[in-house]
Amino acid sequence: MRLARKIVITQRARQENEVIAAGRFATRRPGYNHSDFEYIVLHIARAIEPDTEKLMAWYRGTPIMSIDALTAEKLVHLGRGNEVIAFLDCIRTGVTR
Repeated sequence: MRLARKIVITQRARQENEVIAAGRFATRRPGYNHSDFEYIVLHIARAIEPDTEKLMAWYRGTPIMSIDALTAEKLVHLGRGNEVIAFLDCIRTGVTR
């Protein structure tokens, strides 16, 4: 049982790292639109908050004070998804901005 749990945790960590790496790649690659960033942001945020209802409430309604007090949704739609990805990466790794 422990080995199976360890494998699942390892696979989840690998998937999260791949999405975060994709998010970093997206910030440097022209041609990504807001729906691409929206997917990446929500996927990274899901690693922090697995409850879908709470996740969407945060994404749509909670201003991020360190990024002009705008919601993640508004930032993504303004083309600033890379800033949200960086913000979430800081939370995930425990680094303060």
